[in-house]
Amino acid sequence: MYSVQDFRDVFSNRQPGIMGVKGRFAVIVPLVQIGGEAHLLYELRSSYIDRQPGEVCFPGGEIEEGETELQAAVRELWEETGIRPEHVDIIAGLDILHPPSDIVIYPFLAEISPEGLAGMKLSECEVAECFLVPVSFLETQPYIYDHSIDMKLGPDFQYEKIGLHSPSYNWRKMNHRIISWEYEGKYIWGLTAQITYNTLQILKNASK
Repeated sequence: MYSVQDFRDVFSNRQPGIMGVKGRFAVIVPLVQIGGEAHLLYELRSSYIDRQPGEVCFPGGEIEEGETELQAAVRELWEETGIRPEHVDIIAGLDILHPPSDIVIYPFLAEISPEGLAGMKLSECEVAECFLVPVSFLETQPYIYDHSIDMKLGPDFQYEKIGLHSPSYNWRKMNHRIISWEYEGKYIWGLTAQITYNTLQILKNASK
């Protein structure tokens, strides 16, 4: 039997998390100014890594114990690309992404200085290459495919346990959007494309 004091002891100094999330990740969305135009810097993941080998992504990784989301993003950028923290100007935190899985991603928009770009040294075990994409190219309409994620329960689900007596219950459907661009033979898609698209939509809507 628990008392109210038990709840106070556990929750009074606890920082709220996000329910159902097992993995917390942070990424840098790196902006580079070239010839008066903004470019985004992407990574092509090494074929040697276990998670999404050979795919395009932003620099980033899992948040370690005791560090903030921003600290993790800057650390991962340094470890993966060799861009030192003093060459990173954080502009803003971007919209948090919680895909239909057990992870959450904290993106941060940052400008990379010319010195940072010139001093890049890629982690060979994690990054095959980095490449720049003009924002003007990304403003072109990407390929977008929308589909729904439906709740499908097996015949053994006991509806009566939740007060229902029919399998025709109108479960809430979730829309999932797949976005992609092809740039010089490389495909920007998945969560990276979602972050890119959302960021550019915010910029576009603010300019109206």
